[in-house]
Amino acid sequence: MTYSGYNWRYLRRSALAEVHALIAATDLLIAGPFVASLPTDGRGWHGSTNQEFVFLSDRYDDSIRSQFDEAPVVEIWTDGRVADWSGIPGAAPLPIIAPRGPAWGRGDELP
Repeated sequence: MTYSGYNWRYLRRSALAEVHALIAATDLLIAGPFVASLPTDGRGWHGSTNQEFVFLSDRYDDSIRSQFDEAPVVEIWTDGRVADWSGIPGAAPLPIIAPRGPAWGRGDELP
């Protein structure tokens, strides 16, 4: 699975061999920029609803979307000094993360 801030049409037309090599090694591409005014619909794996799912192999198809509600993916880690998180939370985890403040998730030092 590969995330790209570029849309699928742009990536397909790229002159860079590295882009085409990455596409060739990708089963599922989440294409398009994150748009804060179009937040995720809580169905996982994409950050905003404008991002498209491009199935590039037979490994996955659109039926994978049925698993979104069952397994939102968020990882939180710390080294004892800095906390960070990645992933796209479903609607339920947002209140848990939000009270931590705007620095949470950007790798900023904890107080």
